[in-house]
Amino acid sequence: MTYVGSRPANKVVTTSDIEDDAITSAKIATGTVVAADLGANSVDSSELVDGSIDTSHIADDQITLAKMASGTDGNIISYDASGNPVAIATGSDGQVLTSTGAGSPPAFEAAAGFDVTSITGATALGATPADTDEFVLSDAGTLKRVDYSHLKSLFGKVGFSARRDSSAITLNHATVTDVVFNTEIKDTNSAYNESTGVFTAPVTGFYFIGCTWSFRDAQGNMADHQMNINIGGSMYQVHRTENTSNGALFTALGGSWASIMGTISSGTAIKMQCRIETNDSSTGELSHSDYNSTFWGWNLA
Repeated sequence: MTYVGSRPANKVVTTSDIEDDAITSAKIATGTVVAADLGANSVDSSELVDGSIDTSHIADDQITLAKMASGTDGNIISYDASGNPVAIATGSDGQVLTSTGAGSPPAFEAAAGFDVTSITGATALGATPADTDEFVLSDAGTLKRVDYSHLKSLFGKVGFSARRDSSAITLNHATVTDVVFNTEIKDTNSAYNESTGVFTAPVTGFYFIGCTWSFRDAQGNMADHQMNINIGGSMYQVHRTENTSNGALFTALGGSWASIMGTISSGTAIKMQCRIETNDSSTGELSHSDYNSTFWGWNLA
């Protein structure tokens, strides 16, 4: 129903009184339509003013990876000199990300080595390194750590010497006896064990091994005596003397032996052993006086 002139008193206008498409936006008071008046999903992007959504209208943590533009596999996002985001090209296997300085984004490059000037804050050692102190070296381009104990064996070579001290060693008839030189004189690599008489080669190399000794038999019955070297469990005779003047009141025999043993592998155990024979199966002894009986050696190369 359309009224001409004034609306009758006490007449309420309902939606049935309004013709379709009769109310224009000009007839709606500014600010009277609020969010509660809008139906769910009733406003789409075409109804929004271009550029009207800025950062203040986006809540924190609301943009997910799915909402970001697609990129190239392996790219990393950085910023250029203008502060704009820029993709860093994917590097190759083994390359590292390095700074190219201000004004340009980082880039993937081959890993560079370092020299002494690259190490900052270094403190002078001021003392002999411990065997477990480590150095860095290049093995055909691959950086590796090495303990000082290994370098020491190369730079200072390997050397040891020991003597029999404090008591003689009883030698039983026709019996191989380990000779323990129980007092160290020098041992550069802690490779000699004065409790067992064993020298263990710390590195593979060409070794020169030597021994001096003094046998005694108070009864003069020593008929034969031998010195042997045991290398890695195999025994080799390096000296033998037969005594034919039996029956003397006292027999004392001394000797020395030295030989280039050739290449000995790292970890090989070396010790001296002796064997005597007497006419009456009695005992003899290996002397401990002064430096009568010694064991020594070093690595030549």
